[in-house]
Amino acid sequence: MIRVECSACHESFPMNDTVKIEDRPLCRDCATAEVEARGSSGPKPSSVHKQVDPTICFGCSGDFGGATLPTLQSGLPVCEPCREKFLHRPYPAWVKWSFAALVMIAVASLIANWRFTAAYLEMRRATHQMAARRVESAAALMASASTRVPESVMLKDAADYYRGIWLVVADKPAEAVPYLRSFWANHPDPNVEEMVFQAETGAAFNRHDYEGFLSMVQLHQARHSEDPMATAELASAYACKYVFTGDQSFKTQSLQALEQAKSLAGGNSEQLKEYEARIRCRLEIREILSLTEYTKRFPHGWKGGAQ
Repeated sequence: MIRVECSACHESFPMNDTVKIEDRPLCRDCATAEVEARGSSGPKPSSVHKQVDPTICFGCSGDFGGATLPTLQSGLPVCEPCREKFLHRPYPAWVKWSFAALVMIAVASLIANWRFTAAYLEMRRATHQMAARRVESAAALMASASTRVPESVMLKDAADYYRGIWLVVADKPAEAVPYLRSFWANHPDPNVEEMVFQAETGAAFNRHDYEGFLSMVQLHQARHSEDPMATAELASAYACKYVFTGDQSFKTQSLQALEQAKSLAGGNSEQLKEYEARIRCRLEIREILSLTEYTKRFPHGWKGGAQ
């Protein structure tokens, strides 16, 4: 375990119990006191981040002394057993239970009613289509399965979720929000919460509500400060504000957030590299392009300068 001295109270704390504000290590109490004392004058969200001890496993909290652990793509240190668990995470229990329940329904329906069998087969096909990233087909099949067995709450929830995912992929996030929120209400899960966030921020972006877009992304980044993509999304929101207002401070904050995201990712994220190119393009040409518009104008990605 690495211990860090708080620059305010000068006491020693485990690194995982400290944060950095503008490169100054502080314990949680001193950090809270400083933020409250400074009020609206700072610090900026991009200058505050939780410190991570590279010798403590993020998964099991095991202390590996002075040995530096390997990290996940997010930059979080993990021991080998936990790394295997993270990389080969099983399906959530509710998915397994739902699948088992549908198997029993399907067997009974072979005798009692064909509609249950048809719904089961369509559900399986929808699952396979989603795994193959044929989202539109998967959503249509799951909707059909739900229509065949309207009394099944589980099928309705799955149809809502698949429909919501398809609408996000089709760049219709505003339409996706009610479907995803309906599913999230019955199945609270961090992955679903992330999908709801993506839909809501996408909807704000599409309606040119860049102030709302920035507010949502700031809150999300504060909750997921170790996620490089959350910080990259903050850079994207600042870039939108820069283009919309012309205020150079937003451009500065966007570039700072980009550097922080790259630091968190450790240069290992292809997704981040593509996202960074889009943000730098926005800052340079001072246009806010949708993904479709960006891909059409720059089919080989943004390289900077004249294209």
